[in-house]
Amino acid sequence: MTLRFDDVDNNPDELRYLNQQSRDGILKLNVTQMSFNDLFTQDDIDSGNVLYVHSGVHDGRTVFRN
Repeated sequence: MTLRFDDVDNNPDELRYLNQQSRDGILKLNVTQMSFNDLFTQDDIDSGNVLYVHSGVHDGRTVFRN
């Protein structure tokens, strides 16, 4: 699954996401674990630089918003 958001007024490097830590896993940017409130862009996602590592537990609290 790929997280994708399009906005006709902004380029992918201008679309930003805020990491709000999940109980179900962690986000990595360029193989480095992201911290709470770290930002990443749609361009990071499109370039394959963002990875979500699921912990194997599911409590339904993983949410992605832009």
